[in-house]
Amino acid sequence: MNHILPILAGIILLLFGRTLFWLFVGLAGFLFGLEIAPQLFHLESSAMTFLVALLVGIVSAILAIFLQRLA
Repeated sequence: MNHILPILAGIILLLFGRTLFWLFVGLAGFLFGLEIAPQLFHLESSAMTFLVALLVGIVSAILAIFLQRLA
């Protein structure tokens, strides 16, 4: 199941490209958070893992928008 999400995200990005760019920046952050949250925070609950991953996705999208404007 863990390998399906990045593949699906890549297919959608190839199909819709630039129109959904910021959504995919957040999605990439979410997937990163989903992989790293249990290891960093030693989370047992899948709900807490999902919440941390969602927070990482939101922060990554906001950070990407800010860094684009800064550049």
